[in-house]
Amino acid sequence: MRTLRYIPIWVSLCLIATGCGPDSHSFRMNGSINGMSGGDLFIYNLDDENGRLDTIHIKDGEFRYAGAISQPTIYTIVFPNALEQDIVVQGGDEITYKAKANDLRNFEVGGNEENEILNTFRRETKGVNKDKEKAIAKDFINMHPSSLAAIALFSRFFVNDDIESQDCKTLLQTLMKQQPKNTYLMKISGEQKKLQAGKTGTEVPQLALETKKGKKVDIKDKSKPWTLVFFWATWHSNGYEFLNSARSIARDNEDKLHCVGISLDSQIYQWEGVIKPDSLIIDHCCDGMAWETKAVQELGVTTLPMFFLIDSNHKIVASGSTKEDMTDEVRKKVK
Repeated sequence: MRTLRYIPIWVSLCLIATGCGPDSHSFRMNGSINGMSGGDLFIYNLDDENGRLDTIHIKDGEFRYAGAISQPTIYTIVFPNALEQDIVVQGGDEITYKAKANDLRNFEVGGNEENEILNTFRRETKGVNKDKEKAIAKDFINMHPSSLAAIALFSRFFVNDDIESQDCKTLLQTLMKQQPKNTYLMKISGEQKKLQAGKTGTEVPQLALETKKGKKVDIKDKSKPWTLVFFWATWHSNGYEFLNSARSIARDNEDKLHCVGISLDSQIYQWEGVIKPDSLIIDHCCDGMAWETKAVQELGVTTLPMFFLIDSNHKIVASGSTKEDMTDEVRKKVK
C-alpha cells in the first residue's frame, strides 16, 4: 500500500451534518457492508501525490463519506486486511456502495457509468484465476480507453504488478492517446522513462557536460565510433582503481574511443588534482553536486563506480560496476 497521511475531514462532516447534496466539486458516498457491524476503513485518492489518507467509520454495517474533488478521479478504499477496492467519483456524484463481509471482492458500486464498467468487470472475473483476471482487465482497458475505470484497472493489474512490462507500456500508450492530460498517466510515463534510463539497448540521453576548462562535452559526438562514460568519486573505496582502469582503456583505444569521466565529488578541489594527467585522453566533468548531478538521474546511476559503453548509433551496448567488466566489454566490442 502507498505511503499515506491523514487529512482533515471537515468536508465529510459538513456535508453529512447539513444533508446538502454534493456540488460539482464534491461527492457523497453511502455504503453498507452486510455482516460487518463496526470498524474503520481507509480511503485515499489515486491522484493525490501527497498520499493523504482519510478514515471511514462503520456503524451497524453502514457508513457515509463525503469529499471534495477538483476533477473526476479514482478513490481507493482499504480494508484492515489490506484488500483494496477502486471507486470512480465525479463532481456531484451520489455514490452507493454495497458489499458482504464474507465476499468483499464482489462489491457493487452505483452512481455513474464508470463504476458500472468496474461492476461488470468484477462479475466477469468472479472465480477466475489471476492470469485470466489480468487478461480480462487488459480487454476492458482496450475497450474503454477514455474512461477512468480503465485507469483503475491499469493501475491495479499492470502498474502495481510490473510497471516495466511490455503490457504496461503498451496499455499506457493506448490510454494516453485518449487521456493525454491525465496527471496519473503522465506520472506513470515519467516513472517508466526513469526506469529505462541507462538500460542496455536504449539510446543514451543528451547530457549537459562541461570540463573544468569550460569545454562542452558531447557524448553523441561522432568523431569516434565508441564512447565510454564512467561515474566515480575520489571518496569511493574503489574510485582510484576504477579511474586507473579507465585511463588504461583510454590510452589503448585513443583513436576510436571517446572517454568521459563524471565525478560525484562534492569537494571539487579533491577531484581537480587527481585528473590533471588525463586532459588529453579523458574528458573529466564534475559539477560538485554529487548524487544530485543531473547525469546521474538521466542515466539511472544508483551505485559507484558505474560505466556505460555507447556505440556509434548512441545506443548503450554494455554497462556495469566493476573495472573487470569495463575492461572486458571494451575489449570485446571496441575492435
